[in-house]
Amino acid sequence: MTGAMVWRATAVAVAVMAMSGCATAPRSAIDSPPPDGVTTSAVPGTPSSNPPTAPADPTPTATSPGTNVQPDVAVSVIRASGDGGAITVAAQVNGLVEDGGACILTATSGAQSLTASSQASADTQSTICGALAISSVAAGDWSVTVAYSSPQHYGISAPMDVKVS
Repeated sequence: MTGAMVWRATAVAVAVMAMSGCATAPRSAIDSPPPDGVTTSAVPGTPSSNPPTAPADPTPTATSPGTNVQPDVAVSVIRASGDGGAITVAAQVNGLVEDGGACILTATSGAQSLTASSQASADTQSTICGALAISSVAAGDWSVTVAYSSPQHYGISAPMDVKVS
């Protein structure tokens, strides 16, 4: 067989497979980025192997405190309960009075970690996290912490053990 015949036979086989739906790229080809200098574009009606990504959001979130990465405020858990298959926690940020921060409850048992969050509110002498709750929690021993995060401040409570019944 000549080179032209091999090329033509290969092209026909690829076209037949593509039309029949049997042709798929290997998983590694789909998941890997294109080589340097190669650009890709989506063909209308087909999924793109390189979907566009959203630009980074400079707004601080509950999990990324402004420029403070070291705790600079004291968070206290006031009450923690594990009744009725739910974990309910009340917490406050001592000595800080500000609105707009976020309180993040994290409950951990073994390898399982659950979270809940709420917006904090200013009180006369502290910042209140109020009641944070996680429902449908498996019975057993859990460790809870509450973190507070705002563009200016960050803090996390000491762990507290909660028995969920």
